[in-house]
Amino acid sequence: MVMLDAFEANTVAMHRRLEESRVTLRPHIKVHRIPELGRMQAAAGAAGIACQTLEEVEMMVAAGFGDIMLTNSLVDGRKLSRFMELQDRVTLAITAESDQAIEVLSRAALTSGQQAPVYVECDIGGARTGYTDPGLAAALAMDVARSPNLEFAGLAAYLGGNPKCPDIERSETLLTKIVARLARDGIDIPSVSVGGTVFAMRAWPDCSPDTVTEARPGNYSFYDTTKVDFGLVTYEDCALRVASTVISRPNPARMVLDVGWRILSNNTNPARTTYGHIPEYPKARITRLYTEHAVVEIPLGSTQPKIGDLVTIIPNSCDGLLASIDTLYGVRDGRVENTWRLWERAALV
Repeated sequence: MVMLDAFEANTVAMHRRLEESRVTLRPHIKVHRIPELGRMQAAAGAAGIACQTLEEVEMMVAAGFGDIMLTNSLVDGRKLSRFMELQDRVTLAITAESDQAIEVLSRAALTSGQQAPVYVECDIGGARTGYTDPGLAAALAMDVARSPNLEFAGLAAYLGGNPKCPDIERSETLLTKIVARLARDGIDIPSVSVGGTVFAMRAWPDCSPDTVTEARPGNYSFYDTTKVDFGLVTYEDCALRVASTVISRPNPARMVLDVGWRILSNNTNPARTTYGHIPEYPKARITRLYTEHAVVEIPLGSTQPKIGDLVTIIPNSCDGLLASIDTLYGVRDGRVENTWRLWERAALV
């Protein structure tokens, strides 16, 4: 369930934080994939959205979103045809991080008669996709800018989850070098877009990178125990919760809940030995997960739950949890206000 008051507060706070630093907010909706939540983010000041898959893009276009960035490379011809079909309906950009991706994008654009906006993906510390070498990244950007079938939309990057400011400063140095190389060759850079909630929370105003013009956080709408351990938020800010029932009390030091790895996922948190935080029993630890069981250790002397009691769990990973469920409930003041189907999973039914 989503605690709506916390969700709304999180979306407003992120927009204000970035607005003060003159950075555009483009929320990544891969976390929830729900149009209504995306509209709430837009109402809080977001400029467009980011999607991770072509299916997400198609669904959000159908829901009326008109400014979308696909933060993934497409190299399959059939998917590229579907991508190009959307170009005359919405403002739709894509990221690419290799010569091969640029080549197939250019062919698809030529075939469709449309010009595709392309962000060149750079590796500034996320160690995932894109060139680390500023020269190679700049060369790829120049290839896009000089292509008659493609439009150079800017640079894109993902920093990852490291909250340390020195890493953010090193990332800014890399971006500055790439920007300088392109400027030397007369290439204008419309946008520098960086993903990651940690980056958006730590970079401004702590490190104040000057190069970045747009941030693409996703987790910020919900948060989870990882962000609490990073010191970015409190448990009260965590909007995503799992309601679960105590189904067994084999001894005073253990309870078993009717939820397992299908919902909580097996994502661990390096800072703690538990698969989630239980606000009603803050000293308890979820030590083992089975398909539909969670084994929880309770320190002796703590308040003792009873069979049939309902508890809530703040997950270690929002992404892992929301990839596993079919239905999400919006809750306010203890009442269910909304019921949402998760789009990608619902589409398979």
